[in-house]
Amino acid sequence: MTQELESRLERAGLPVELMPVWAARERRVFALGAAASPKASTPTPVRHMALEFLQSACVLYKLPHSVWFEAVHLLDVFNSVQASALSEDWLCAMPATCLAIFDILRKSHNAVASPLSSQRPLRPDLPSMISWMDMLRLRFNAMTMEHFASSMDWIGAAVFPTARLLVLWRPCSADRAPRSLGFGLFCLGLVHAQLVPL
Repeated sequence: MTQELESRLERAGLPVELMPVWAARERRVFALGAAASPKASTPTPVRHMALEFLQSACVLYKLPHSVWFEAVHLLDVFNSVQASALSEDWLCAMPATCLAIFDILRKSHNAVASPLSSQRPLRPDLPSMISWMDMLRLRFNAMTMEHFASSMDWIGAAVFPTARLLVLWRPCSADRAPRSLGFGLFCLGLVHAQLVPL
């Protein structure tokens, strides 16, 4: 990688070390879930109700779709660890857990969106599938000097329904890590945008 490209990525807020840092965080998080014993999972109807609540809250507060994906990812990670001690108390705490996750992300988003804020947009500590895909799109723009910016915007919109179905279908796990799903969606988007041959 040339010095010029590294500088371009830095200016875009995408330093070269960002991908390895995100990947390492993801591995650590799923290692915690894998260590949880005995194995258990959130009942599907409970998870679906939680996801519907998070979606409604994002719509009510006019937050971008990416906030919902981050909220779902945080909920799944939290539940993968907590489900090892599956109990009525843990399930009863699900509404409070959803509220806490949403409140954290809402405040984080609003702090960055404020005109008084001098911060760059916060990078999630636990990147979701959409976080990974957005990062790949921004890197692609930086590396191609935005020659395909309109195609990258189209990809972001076009893969959203598929990303939503993937998240609704099953919680993320080490086998279905957000990084892998984000890379897969980005590659599918490249094919659909006819930027690479099938």
